Amino acid sequence: MTQFFKHMHVLEELRHFVESAATHSGLKPEDVFAFKLSVDEICTNIIQYGYEGREPGLLSLAFDVTAEKARLIIRDDGKHFPPNQAQSPDLEADWESREIGGLGLFFVHELMDNVTYNQTGQNVNQFILEKDLTISKPNKE
Repeated sequence: MTQFFKHMHVLEELRHFVESAATHSGLKPEDVFAFKLSVDEICTNIIQYGYEGREPGLLSLAFDVTAEKARLIIRDDGKHFPPNQAQSPDLEADWESREIGGLGLFFVHELMDNVTYNQTGQNVNQFILEKDLTISKPNKE
């Protein structure tokens, strides 16, 4: 069994944490879904690539909400890989010729109002995902 599949069970716990925290914070269902999908995409990449060839390490989530903003912070001590180094997906290519990769991060950027990445002291990678709660989106009818 590869390390990736051996540790994928953790994703369910991470999704549950985010869903519970966002729901209890009063976020709209579409915002809860956005955070849940985003944590799934980013944490899958961390587990699959950040810890490739080594034992898994730190993977922590912190969720907070103010009147203006909901924020999810994801920290890990896996391999440093800034998301701007990921190849952007070719959305115009047909399915047969489309390269694998980049689509998950593309979705995260589409779902969130702000996505930042940095590396803190002690070689800890940090994603900060934010939704602006003051933006009123028009109803699609």
